[in-house]
Amino acid sequence: MLPFIGGPVEQGENVVFMLDRWKGVILLVTICVILFLMFRSARGGDEEDREKLSRRNRAALAGLTLLGFVGLLLGGKLFVDGAVEAAEMLGVPQLVIGLTVLAVGTSLPELATSIVAILRGESAISLGNVVGSNIFNVCMVLGLVSLVAPLAIDARVMKFDMIVMLGFSAGVTALAWHGKKLSRIEGLVMLAAYGLYVTNLFAGWV
Repeated sequence: MLPFIGGPVEQGENVVFMLDRWKGVILLVTICVILFLMFRSARGGDEEDREKLSRRNRAALAGLTLLGFVGLLLGGKLFVDGAVEAAEMLGVPQLVIGLTVLAVGTSLPELATSIVAILRGESAISLGNVVGSNIFNVCMVLGLVSLVAPLAIDARVMKFDMIVMLGFSAGVTALAWHGKKLSRIEGLVMLAAYGLYVTNLFAGWV
């Protein structure tokens, strides 16, 4: 809702909604509050589990985590650079590239992490990875970007794509709340819905 404050602004031939610096500050304060509440609620943990981890094991786990993080960054960058160059050669608009190629490319590490977690029976990690990533992207990424320079958001994104995103979020919440878990059929429905959305971006139905 923050970009709607102040109303639309004409920028050349386009109509945009601005995410100004003060709005970015609100987003950053929001993520700080969320992180504080999360860490406070998780403080303490299981003492027995912590005692099982020796200093060597902790160092090894930290090293593997750092190595995996670096690998994700490099792999994601290579994928995005190649995909963006290919899309530009085909004459695809930048907005469509951002909503499809870049979105998929930056989400691949999350997909890989979630699949590994769910295969190991760690559904909480899989869900937390997705939810946490979205919170981080909205609050931290947009907040920092708007602090560097006020961010102009295309009116189409606010009036259509943002509504689609909120609709998907509400749909997933409703499905998960109803059955306490997401079935394969519901997963296929969500994939089909996303396929329709991407097709619309390229076909220009809406």
